[in-house]
Amino acid sequence: MAIGTWYSALAAEVGSAPYSALLVPPAVYAACLLAAATSLPLLRRTVRPAELRYT
Repeated sequence: MAIGTWYSALAAEVGSAPYSALLVPPAVYAACLLAAATSLPLLRRTVRPAELRYT
């Protein structure tokens, strides 16, 4: 919700083109990809039941 509020405040600026507001969606997308990429190595063990027995 904080990102949405901040994004709407950037987009609502009067007098200048909100070029900085155009950078927010790619930045959020990159943050989501980074979070997914960092969690995938942790999920590798869950697809092998034998690995779960010895934790």
